Amino acid sequence: MIQIVPLQYESPKNLNATLRPFMTSVGNIVTHGEAPFIIIVEVASNMEKLLTLIKTFDMPFFAGKAMKFYDFKHADGKNVAKDLTALAQSLGAKAGADGELSFIPFTDSNRILVVTKVPELLPKIDLWVKNIDVPPSELEEDVKVYVYKVQHQKAETIVPVLTQIYSEKMAAQPKVTGKQQPEAMKVVADPKTNTIVVKALPTDYRAIKMIIEAVDATPQQVFLEALILEIDLDDSLEYKSEWTLNAGSLKLFQLFESKDEVTRAAGKPTLLYKKGNFALLMDILAKNSNVKILSAPHILVRDEQPAHIQVGEEVPIKTAVSQTQGTTIPFEQVQYRDTGIILTVTPHIAENDYITMDIKQEVSNAQTAVAGQTNPTFTTRQAETSLVVKSGHTISLGGIIQQRDEKNISKVPLLGDIPYVGNLFKATSIKNVRRELLMLITPYIANDAEEADLLTKAFQQKLKEIEPIITPRVDEVEKF
Repeated sequence: MIQIVPLQYESPKNLNATLRPFMTSVGNIVTHGEAPFIIIVEVASNMEKLLTLIKTFDMPFFAGKAMKFYDFKHADGKNVAKDLTALAQSLGAKAGADGELSFIPFTDSNRILVVTKVPELLPKIDLWVKNIDVPPSELEEDVKVYVYKVQHQKAETIVPVLTQIYSEKMAAQPKVTGKQQPEAMKVVADPKTNTIVVKALPTDYRAIKMIIEAVDATPQQVFLEALILEIDLDDSLEYKSEWTLNAGSLKLFQLFESKDEVTRAAGKPTLLYKKGNFALLMDILAKNSNVKILSAPHILVRDEQPAHIQVGEEVPIKTAVSQTQGTTIPFEQVQYRDTGIILTVTPHIAENDYITMDIKQEVSNAQTAVAGQTNPTFTTRQAETSLVVKSGHTISLGGIIQQRDEKNISKVPLLGDIPYVGNLFKATSIKNVRRELLMLITPYIANDAEEADLLTKAFQQKLKEIEPIITPRVDEVEKF
């Protein structure tokens, strides 16, 4: 492919030298003296990159200046730019943006761009760079101690990774006659300050630091919202557990990119509330007094870490009774057992916004102690599973059914309390009650603090809508 490119500011000679390192082996540049154009012969796949570079350098700032890129294999480009600037200034040259020489480092790569008004200086700079970018000798470098402050992970979890990678350098070095041996590398974690202390050569530490920074990334989090329900299973409940099982396809909230520039907020995902599906759930709860909300917990948890929610109380259990010699006062040993609603969820974030969740749910209650025992008995309903769900989708867990007989006594006021005769004015009925424990869980991936805040506010809005349904039922229980 042949392209003729007109130039406005840069000279063809200088631009020819600048573009050469970026061309393929079959490419070529043709100039005609100082005529303001160049002819590029290059493969089509590389032509666009060359044209972009020409637009970058064919500007008034680069007019009449020679440029050259330098890539470094051993030295640090940013430090080299500072050293070359100081070296040029010490030799009497004006180095800087308005001087004869400018050394511009790149932040995303280990290279610098040299811009000079005196092209004859480039060979001298070539020699400087050649002498600077050399493999460091172990005899010339001293072992130093570095301290890295870990930001997001735990230092003691990163050190084993470094130990496996640099196991050979951490081993004792064999002695060689007539040659100074470097000390063995050491990497130690300090859990109290969450720092990593590294004793190594500067070149080794630069590589170690890159690994630490990659591992010490901001961890993803998962916002979990749950709705724990108890349903009386009798003929009056029209939906029973069927509607809850179908709720697995519901999305009570949805995260997506809004097309509205007002709500998009700098490219962040916007949290919108889907009233239709949630209104259906609220309608079912409002029409059926047999459905009771036991709890509506929510929690934010780090990826791969367990989240534990308990709504209940600790019940004391007497485990042993002893008596100190010479006294008559018994000494009782007591342990406490957690009861109520206990939910443990461990999320594992996968690709494409999928989440694997290890879930364990339990509802336990303490019953009155039976005759002859001092400790209460406990009724426990448990479910444990592992499943995969997409972020923002609701899953349903159910099938834990409790069955018991409830005794109801109806009587005529006053007359029913008369000894012996009162039995004639009251009736006793036993009703078999079956209850099913159901749980709706919706996980959301929170990539940063802003998303976590949006999810929390959305859940608070949901609780405001649930409150009118919960409050009347609480009042009914208190009146009863």
